[in-house]
Amino acid sequence: MSEDENLKNLHKALLNFNKRAERASSEILVSNFVDSEPLFDLLSTPNNQVIYGRRGTGKTHALKYLAESVERSGDHAVYLDLRSVGSNSSIYNDGTRSLTDRAATLIVDVLNAVYDELYNIAVRAIDNAPDPHQLTLRLDDLSSAISTIRITGPIEHEVQTEETASQDTGISAKASIGSTPSAEANVSLKTTSTDHGSVRVKRSGAETIRLDFANITAAIRGLVEVLAAPRIWLLIDEWSEIPIDLQPYLADLIRRTILPINSLTVKIASIEHRSEFILLQERGQYVGLELGADVSADLNLDDFLVFDNNQ
Repeated sequence: MSEDENLKNLHKALLNFNKRAERASSEILVSNFVDSEPLFDLLSTPNNQVIYGRRGTGKTHALKYLAESVERSGDHAVYLDLRSVGSNSSIYNDGTRSLTDRAATLIVDVLNAVYDELYNIAVRAIDNAPDPHQLTLRLDDLSSAISTIRITGPIEHEVQTEETASQDTGISAKASIGSTPSAEANVSLKTTSTDHGSVRVKRSGAETIRLDFANITAAIRGLVEVLAAPRIWLLIDEWSEIPIDLQPYLADLIRRTILPINSLTVKIASIEHRSEFILLQERGQYVGLELGADVSADLNLDDFLVFDNNQ
């Protein structure tokens, strides 16, 4: 084969490469991952972490390689691609809906996605579980915690009564004229009355999601304990695809329900200039995640995989 043909075949092979990691299988991604030390050492720490990097620097590739690595070591990995969470992502951008409604819908969709992944892990682990019944109970607890509905609106009380009455009256008289006069009179009166009553309470209004973060945390912690894995890794990809005004509320869910569980590690892959993890409020209060305090943000793939990034 000539040199020109070899070069042509090489060009064809290069052109056929998948440009995006999500289009390749996990097996291919694991086999062709090349570590730029100390990239994987920083990535594989059990610390909760935000991973920055511009598009194409390998965030998805790194997370999927991490997922395969922790599975081989005996841990469990939950990989979430936020682009595919929810039945209709356009709801999150619907300006006709309130911010509260959109944020609640997003949070419930993410919780359901986490539940689905944990359910799959439980199914795989149920044969070797010390108490399989506990697995089903913990799954039910988590399902109940993320599906509580409350109706908000006016309450109507309706009272229904039914009354029936009947009355029977009879009068008879008898008289005779003769040697033995006699007189007889009979009067009868019968009244029957029946009352029936019922009370019906009707609630009218809109159904809203009611989330109790304490119950959700307790349900997740209970499920993690019965799974008996040393650690569960929650790997969240494509964070920047979430509308930026909703990101702090999703981050707050993670802070309140996931971070308190010591055996659960969170890794979030995001684009720095398209991310908003915190919403500051008065007197130092905030909604979301405080970078550096709640989670570290010390890993930027641009530092490893972009040439001449720092002159």
